[in-house]
Amino acid sequence: MKDDGNFKFEDDPRKVLDVYEYWGYYDMDGDGIAEPIMASWVGDTLIRFEGNPFPDEELPFVACALDPEPFSIYGEPMAEYIGDDQKIITGIQRAIIDNMANSTNGQKGIPSRALDAINKKRFLAGENFEMREGYTAADIFEGHFNEIPASVFNFYSLIKNNEESITGVKSFSNGLSGSSLGSTATAVRGVLDSASMRQLDIVRDIKDNLIVPLLRKWMSYNAEFLSEEQTIRVTGDQFVTIRRDDLKGEIDIDINISTSDTDNIRAQELAFMLQTMGQSLPFDLTKKVMAEIADLRRMPALAEEIKNYQPQPDPLAQKAKELEIAKLQADILDR
Repeated sequence: MKDDGNFKFEDDPRKVLDVYEYWGYYDMDGDGIAEPIMASWVGDTLIRFEGNPFPDEELPFVACALDPEPFSIYGEPMAEYIGDDQKIITGIQRAIIDNMANSTNGQKGIPSRALDAINKKRFLAGENFEMREGYTAADIFEGHFNEIPASVFNFYSLIKNNEESITGVKSFSNGLSGSSLGSTATAVRGVLDSASMRQLDIVRDIKDNLIVPLLRKWMSYNAEFLSEEQTIRVTGDQFVTIRRDDLKGEIDIDINISTSDTDNIRAQELAFMLQTMGQSLPFDLTKKVMAEIADLRRMPALAEEIKNYQPQPDPLAQKAKELEIAKLQADILDR
């Protein structure tokens, strides 16, 4: 029999209990100072009540909101800001569809005496037909979609622009394309500035209020709970063994943030520099620029291969140089 989720055991050993867990602050000692605690209870029975067992004595979770709000963990979501705009856009789209559905598009009308029975049958079948004298093509009614006022599309574009300015995501539905952005970095930046700044603001907020605090919390836990030695992977094929004692103390955590727009602009500028100066740059510097472009294009394996690449000399050219040196030495000895 399929369990519908409402079945519950009645005997005590198998009865399902709801355990509530609280992490926060409470005055355990009665000295007027709230200490970090952890408490668990079932119903009215307290089953665990102790101080925070973690080394940093902080809450064992990190919360980050798009827009912080007092006394709220989740804050204000993006949907809260663009919800009204989404409803307006949906209403406009439905009104346009209803207008088109109620139109006479595809319908045709003719005077009742313009065609006889045979020609009317041909007309309805899409075949050639003959009209009676006194009637012309102007007498045939051709149905079409109702004309939608331009003010509707202007208001639709206004709402879309407002939505894009809030979300930081720029759509290319208004005629913008890769070619219309311009060939210079300044022209590209003129179109992408507002969206890129909004995206960077969101990414920076996630970095400062979520990623960095989370990494610091992990580090404090690692210094307490890891084994004496731990092997970690730094890159795809590079492993490092660290000791638990090395993780103690304050650790500086720095994260570089960027968006796809900023990475593309930097990659284009480096590619232009490589195109104009590639013939005169030393190979080591050219290799660094190419590896940086691969990193910006999200190709870490290729970037690693470029960094580690060492050109091998041509054996024929190398042998020719050795023979040339030997010839010069022989000429010197003969003198």
